[in-house]
Amino acid sequence: MATCHGFDWGPSDGGNVDLSTAYLSRRSGPINESADPYIVPLDPNCVSALTPVAYVGEARYLPGIEDANYNADIIKQAIMDNGALYINIHFDNDYMNYANKTYYYNGTQYTNHGVAVVGWDNNKTVTGGSAATPSSQGAWIIKNSWGPSWGENGYFYVSYQDTKALSTVAYFPSNIDYNADSEIWWVLKIHFFHFNL
Repeated sequence: MATCHGFDWGPSDGGNVDLSTAYLSRRSGPINESADPYIVPLDPNCVSALTPVAYVGEARYLPGIEDANYNADIIKQAIMDNGALYINIHFDNDYMNYANKTYYYNGTQYTNHGVAVVGWDNNKTVTGGSAATPSSQGAWIIKNSWGPSWGENGYFYVSYQDTKALSTVAYFPSNIDYNADSEIWWVLKIHFFHFNL
């Protein structure tokens, strides 16, 4: 997805759930990591003609922390029901405590990194980096995309009080078995209205 998404962004320019949804809905992936290892930026070229392991049938978006309907319990239930969820965060090294693998951002900058939330720990003490410390316990367990040598085997904790984590929340709840003979059909509905004047 990092190199074959089909948009003008470079492979190290990031991504978002809309880019991911477009890639998956056109049946370009998902691809097994073993078939196309994530080695960006060492190899930023798209490896084409790979066979997806399945087709993604739908995408669902949940209210994020900046939405009036945001509810952490709904996020937790979605994790239990569906596994990892896509979320975004604002990542800045000044807010990361590498010693205890915790992160807390309390600013207003735009989100700049997509990760997967895989669980939570209501009793986790988050210290964050040198820039800020949250006032209460509790953290989301996050799987990062920077490999197992980063954080705690590729994972870290983000405070419940983080001001940007979970701004966007999405998941792909179903998949369809790969079928080389299947086709995508788009339906366009046009409504005509006639007014008598």
